[in-house]
Amino acid sequence: MKLRTYILLILLLFALTPMALLLTFGLPPMLDRLQIFYQQANIQQLRADFRDLDKHMASRQALTGVVAKLPEPGIIVSSDGKDTLKAIEARARYTEWINRLFGKSLDIISINFLDENGTARFWLKRDKKENLLKMTESRPNMPSHAFLTSVLNAGPSAVLVSPIYTEYDEHQRRLLRLYIASAIRDNQGEATAMVVITVDPGGLARAYRGTLWVQNDGSYLYTSRKSPAGKAFEDFPGLEEIFQRGRIELWTDDEQHRMFWVPMFLTESNEPLWVGRIVDESPLASLRTSLLITGAIVSLLVLIGVWLLANWFADRLDRVSRELGSGVQRIVEDNEEVIFSWDKPQELHILAGNLTHLASTHARNNRNLRTHTLQLEQSNRFKTEFLANVSHELKTPLNSIMVLSKILREDAALPSAQQQKAGVIHHAGRDLLGLIDNILELSRIESLDEELKLEEINLRQLLDDTIALMRPQFEEKGLFLKLEYPTDTPSTITSDSEKIRQILKNLLSNAVKFTDEGGITIAVKMLFNADYRGQPLHITVSDSGIGIPDKQQKHIFEAFRQADGSIRRRFGGTGLGLSISRRLAALLGGNLDLTSTENSGSAFTLALPLEYYRSQPAETPVIRESAELENEQITSTAATLPAADFSGKTVILVEDNIDTMLQLTQIMSQWGITVIAATDEDEIREVLREEPECLLIIINSRICDINNCDSISIIQNEKISGTIIALAEDCTLINEELMQAASDCLTTPINAQQLKSIIDESINI
Repeated sequence: MKLRTYILLILLLFALTPMALLLTFGLPPMLDRLQIFYQQANIQQLRADFRDLDKHMASRQALTGVVAKLPEPGIIVSSDGKDTLKAIEARARYTEWINRLFGKSLDIISINFLDENGTARFWLKRDKKENLLKMTESRPNMPSHAFLTSVLNAGPSAVLVSPIYTEYDEHQRRLLRLYIASAIRDNQGEATAMVVITVDPGGLARAYRGTLWVQNDGSYLYTSRKSPAGKAFEDFPGLEEIFQRGRIELWTDDEQHRMFWVPMFLTESNEPLWVGRIVDESPLASLRTSLLITGAIVSLLVLIGVWLLANWFADRLDRVSRELGSGVQRIVEDNEEVIFSWDKPQELHILAGNLTHLASTHARNNRNLRTHTLQLEQSNRFKTEFLANVSHELKTPLNSIMVLSKILREDAALPSAQQQKAGVIHHAGRDLLGLIDNILELSRIESLDEELKLEEINLRQLLDDTIALMRPQFEEKGLFLKLEYPTDTPSTITSDSEKIRQILKNLLSNAVKFTDEGGITIAVKMLFNADYRGQPLHITVSDSGIGIPDKQQKHIFEAFRQADGSIRRRFGGTGLGLSISRRLAALLGGNLDLTSTENSGSAFTLALPLEYYRSQPAETPVIRESAELENEQITSTAATLPAADFSGKTVILVEDNIDTMLQLTQIMSQWGITVIAATDEDEIREVLREEPECLLIIINSRICDINNCDSISIIQNEKISGTIIALAEDCTLINEELMQAASDCLTTPINAQQLKSIIDESINI
């Protein structure tokens, strides 16, 4: 996936996440709140509807009070139970007046006048045909004695309402009935009679459409033929629990049907009569749909806007990314000075400037490294050719010296003292010849002139022959030399026998040189693991000698290096044997490793493949230029060397790198300076005692890091007057102790002008 796609997706994610959260967690609560508001509005509407019913019932109560206070009822209700003419006329007038007053109030079923004992004296019932209140023969139903007693005992102007009760008509339909009563009082305020009005609340209920009337046991009040059958608890699951709680609540089923249930009236059984009103969700559903559509349209518009913005931003970042990648590739691969130009924002403008500066610096450094590589190649080639030529030139007179010294040593005519001296000359010549051979071998390896002579080798025979060749040296020192050769070792390998023999001879020579007691063991074993993949054959040469300190083990395979300077003076040698051995092992496709503990001996392991094959390593890019270019570089280097004459001055160089040592020696020798090199602490002490009046002491910071700057302590203890100069690739990273002791720092690669300035300053001091 491209970077542009990643950027686009990330921007879209960050932009759309808030909108998704809003739609997921913001819109549903808002819709829920709207639904709650709508339901509350329905409750208010329901309460308003039934408030009208309450007002109507209140008006009926007021009319009942008015009827009780008129003077006529006292005449109508005769206390002796006889109907006088005056009472009959009053009843007629009263009937006419009541019809005018209550004729259109169809909910009033009857008006009854009772004496103080609760006996009906005069009553009017509504005629269903004419819808008028008329005197009938049949007595109407009366309230309970307890209710009538409460009416008589109530205060003046008090109007009481009875609980709702039910009765059945001639068609066995259940009808709702309600009594409203008030006492009729005389002039002294005593209750002498009562007026009781029977009201049909079911008639009022029929005026409210979509309303159900249910008793507390779940049965419907059958106020018409259109009323539902069965029980409300079956039609509305969960309604029974609402009735048990006895308060207004919202009922909902699985299909999201909603209905409010309100306890309205108290019945004769002291239980509430419940009223149910359906909540119409259609306006809310329409609003919800409208909101969802509006939200979807807004979200789509926002999505399009975010997409366009994110696409523009991703294109810009993608362009910057492409320019950055292309520019870096041109810098690294083509060494080109790329100019980055990004104006906005400010951070990119600053980055463009820094990258442009970095590209320019990188190109300049690469050109300098190119020049320096040519110089190093030339120096290394000159060194190799010089060593080879000098070694060949030395071997001719050295052979003559060895032959003549051998003849003189064996000449019986000479005195024994002279024969002994000739033997010393012959022995020294032999050592010198070995050194020259090692130098020639090292030169051939470095110049890649070494050729392999591959053959099938009898490994056991090769080891036995090498042991037989080296055994006299071990017997001379009283050391044992044994071979451990497992039976499962392959009998033959394909490699160069002479190179293997030379490696073993070098290892055994070192072992016998540094071992005074015990002996040496050659152990052969096969190892097949990931660490030695392709090199299963291991030949280990273990000795019981002096061992090698841990801090010196990483340098032991370097040319001209031994464990320390005292080793060279005590045991002799050049330190080339192990370096040559490791390089020969690499030529054979193997490796040479070391494990050692100081004062407990060393073990060198030669790992080889069973069959050598010449691998094709990746070609290392080597800068090759024409002869004209090389001559140009040489001329340029010679021309840039400043002229100076420091004849008679001495400089001590504490350095273990041959290239740096040769470069400094070549420059300072042309200025007439005598350069004395030292590589370890013992050599530093010797040189300081021989040359106490030296001008400079140049110390490589790497040597100071290795020996914890013991060299500084040695120089300070010897109280040498020479100025200490640090030598490092980066003067800001040198050891703190060396930084305090050194008066200046010389950087590598060597700058002749800087070196001359340091020498001039030291002379002036």
